[in-house]
Amino acid sequence: MKEIDTLVHEIKSVWHAYSEVIENKEGFRHNLVEKQHKYTLYCGFSFPDKKKSLLFGFYNASSGRSMVMPHGKGFSVAHAKSEALSPEYDWITIVCDEEEYEEIFLSMLRDLLHVINEREMDSDGAQLLQIVIDRIRAWQKFLGKSKALTLTKEQEIGLWGELIVFLRLLESDCSPYLLCTMWSGPENAPQDFIHAGYAIEVKTNVHQLLKKVRISSLEQLDASPFAALFLICNILTVDDQEGRTLASLVSLLTSMLSEDELKQSFQNKLISYGYIEEYSMYYDTPYTVLEQYLYQIDSLFPVLTPQNVPKEVVSALYTLDLSQYSSSVSFEEIVKKWSVRQNVY
Repeated sequence: MKEIDTLVHEIKSVWHAYSEVIENKEGFRHNLVEKQHKYTLYCGFSFPDKKKSLLFGFYNASSGRSMVMPHGKGFSVAHAKSEALSPEYDWITIVCDEEEYEEIFLSMLRDLLHVINEREMDSDGAQLLQIVIDRIRAWQKFLGKSKALTLTKEQEIGLWGELIVFLRLLESDCSPYLLCTMWSGPENAPQDFIHAGYAIEVKTNVHQLLKKVRISSLEQLDASPFAALFLICNILTVDDQEGRTLASLVSLLTSMLSEDELKQSFQNKLISYGYIEEYSMYYDTPYTVLEQYLYQIDSLFPVLTPQNVPKEVVSALYTLDLSQYSSSVSFEEIVKKWSVRQNVY
C-alpha cells in the first residue's frame, strides 16, 4: 500500500482535475488510485451534482449475503454495480453530501486508509468491508453531534474522566470485551457505562473543590431501570510531572486492548464521541485525579427523575451540591458488583 499521505495527495489531485469537468449525465467518474489484492480504491465525482466521492472494492466480500449500509449525516454510502467494475470485488461508493463536510470527509478518508493498512494483513475482503462500514458508521454518529474536528475543553475533560474509569475497571480485571461493550457514553446514552442491570455515570471537573456536579437530564440519575446506579465524581488537577494527557490516556488504553477487534471497537467509540486521532496533538494538558467521590443512587439521594417531578416537566438541567454527602461506596464494591453480574451472564 502506498503511503497514506501520498494516496491522499493523489486523491486531492484527481478531485481538483474533475472540479473543472461539466457533465449533465447522472453517474460517477472515477480514477484508480490504489489496487491491492484485497481491496481497490477509486476516487472522483458524482455527476451532475459534482460531489466528491470514493469507490472502494473489496475482494470477494459479500459471499452471497447482503450488508446493511450506514445512513447518517455528512456522507452517503451505497452498494455500487457496473459492468465496468470487476465482479471479483464488492463495491461501495462514499459520497460527500455537502461542501461544509469536505474537511471532515478528508479526515475520514485518512482514518479509513489507516485502519485498512492496520488490518489488511490479517483480514479477508469481507472483514475489511465490515471494518470500513463500522468505521463510517462511527463517523456518522460523530457528525450527528458536531461538525468540529476537535473537542471543546469541557468535552476533553469529560472524555478523560470516562476513560480513567475505563482504565480503573480494566486494571481491576473487568473483561476488556465487556468494557468495550458497556462503555455507552459515546452512544448518547444517559449513563456512561451500562451492563446487565448496572450503570455508572461519570462526572469530571478540574480544580472544582466544591462537590458540585451538573446533571443534564431527568434520566441521568434515574436508578429505577437498574439493579444499581453509581455516580463517580472525578476532581482533576493539572500535573506536568505525573499527569496524563487525553492523547496519552487513549494510547495507553489502546495498547492494553490486545486484540484488533477490541481496538477497533474502542477506536470507533472514540470517533463517535468526537475524538479524532489526527487531531490528538491538541489535547496536551496533563491531568491527574486529585479526588474521587463515589455514590450509589438510592431513594434518599437528591435527584430529579421522571417519577418525582410533575408530569408537565419533561426535561431538566440542574446542579447538585454534594458537599454535605460523603462517598457511599468504594470502587472495589462497584467492581465486585460488576464482577458478580458478569459471572451470571
